[in-house]
Amino acid sequence: MKTFSSAAGNSITLNINVFPAPPNQLPGTNKYGADTVIVGFASKSLIMSGYCRVPVGGIVPTSYFYQSFDVLLPVYGSIWQYLTSSQLPSSVSYKNVTGLLTAEGNLIIQLQSPITQATFLAPLDSGVSAFLSAYNLTQALGSSFARSTVARVHLLASAMTKSNFTNNSTLTTSSLLNQQLTCLLNVVSPGSVTFYAGQTNATISSAAVDVSILYGRSYVQAVNYVLVPSGVALPGAAGSALPSLLLLAVATLVGRWMALLLLA
Repeated sequence: MKTFSSAAGNSITLNINVFPAPPNQLPGTNKYGADTVIVGFASKSLIMSGYCRVPVGGIVPTSYFYQSFDVLLPVYGSIWQYLTSSQLPSSVSYKNVTGLLTAEGNLIIQLQSPITQATFLAPLDSGVSAFLSAYNLTQALGSSFARSTVARVHLLASAMTKSNFTNNSTLTTSSLLNQQLTCLLNVVSPGSVTFYAGQTNATISSAAVDVSILYGRSYVQAVNYVLVPSGVALPGAAGSALPSLLLLAVATLVGRWMALLLLA
């Protein structure tokens, strides 16, 4: 880890992994070449080429210029990059919802895109656990239709901060069924914002509010529960041993027969 000063005078801390120089490269020229550089909390990767290390400043170089293959940004470049970041505080984890999104397989493409303009209501792991304690995951989200319907109702069609939500408003989601959410502000608890789907509701958590993606192009709001719209059957209470959403993602990738073996 090394801290640099940018041209604007800001300090930026990078985690630097330096790979050994190839045999045909001059010794010492890989100091900051052929590297994978990760910037700050955003975990933005930057590949720098050790073969284009241009000295600047005369016979004894005072600076070096490197060719890179990406743009280094001190902010999250996509919703997915934030959700899967290893730099999140311990109180914020989205492993279960990223497992659901991986299993769903389609919405993840939109979440990975830096051009997406949206708001993602991201259920914290604690909220997903509460959902799993009330409903049988395999039955509730076992079909591709159910996974897609539930995943898409969490993505709003525009970028919104918490202050943008108004009482009794109707919010458009990315649902293919044109499903909407109702937003209510809690008068008893000022500042509390709750979203109502067809069958469940979720409230914005103070753990992560107004997480900006690419300078406000999108936002992530952490919520305390899973939103389930109408049209998705919610069976009765689940048993004591529940498969995780990560396991559900694995089942989607390796096939139904593997899922049966893992759940046995």
